[in-house]
Amino acid sequence: MPDPLPPARDDPPRGQPNAPAPLDYAALRPSAARMKNFRLAGTGLNPILVYGSALLFIGFWFFGAYLLSIFGPIFALIFAVGLFGTAFVLSRKGSLAEARTNMGLCPKCGYDLRASTDRCPECGDPIPEQILRWRRLRPPLEPGMPGYVDSRPLPPPTPPPRLPPPTSP
Repeated sequence: MPDPLPPARDDPPRGQPNAPAPLDYAALRPSAARMKNFRLAGTGLNPILVYGSALLFIGFWFFGAYLLSIFGPIFALIFAVGLFGTAFVLSRKGSLAEARTNMGLCPKCGYDLRASTDRCPECGDPIPEQILRWRRLRPPLEPGMPGYVDSRPLPPPTPPPRLPPPTSP
């Protein structure tokens, strides 16, 4: 691979007859081929990586204790909130589906399944067997039974009674 630096000029600069020739920087700089094989003797490791990682380790060893004393409680709080939040969400996942089924809703999407016959119209899941069993066991509600909702429109509200006009003394 050719060296990227241009060769040095041999002629002295104009106007200075006794000036020394400029340095040949290309000869002073190690070639890329030699830098590629630049290794610690007997190890095959690049010394820049070895000593650089050692300096980083020492720096983090001393300065990291300071950073941990400042940010450690914050990181511990974030970790604890994340851990308990994840546990809470994962523990509610099963109980949420069970609670929805107990209310007669689709366990997957929460759609009201009272008017559905075989599948949830929202997500397409089949109606759980528990809801179908309840429908078979419960008698239909009739007027006057607790929980019955009349679908007829309500009569208009009656106006409040009129007060007699005030009498003067």
